[in-house]
Amino acid sequence: MASHETKVDLVERLQTDVLQDGTVDELTTVLHEDVRVSDIAFEGVYEGIDDYVGHVEMLRTAFSDIEVSHEVLCEGDHAMTVEYRFHGTHTGPFMEIEGTGNDVSFTGIDVYTFVDDRINRIRSAFTLFGLLSDIGVVEFPFE
Repeated sequence: MASHETKVDLVERLQTDVLQDGTVDELTTVLHEDVRVSDIAFEGVYEGIDDYVGHVEMLRTAFSDIEVSHEVLCEGDHAMTVEYRFHGTHTGPFMEIEGTGNDVSFTGIDVYTFVDDRINRIRSAFTLFGLLSDIGVVEFPFE
């Protein structure tokens, strides 16, 4: 069973070192070799570290100046639920939408499970509608 400190450290390294700083080599020390990432908003499933690297590279190409903050919502022996906030600038292609230069900010929830002091599963959901609104391709009807 991973300690609270280990779980928090793994999540912080994934969000800071990998997403913000682009150090994808760090994934081998953060993710279990059999990692599976389910992304509800993208309706995607990423199997293994190499598959997930492609997802990270897509995000880092689509958004520059990435900043991610998080708060642990609840935790069990082998799992942790985290609310996160993502900030960045839409500078590259995302979902076939060329970069707009718009600032984006959205929130999401990740549920992490841990095996052998590594992240083994991530189930992720975020506010895709808010992201698409920030990019400028949809409008909130009540603004």
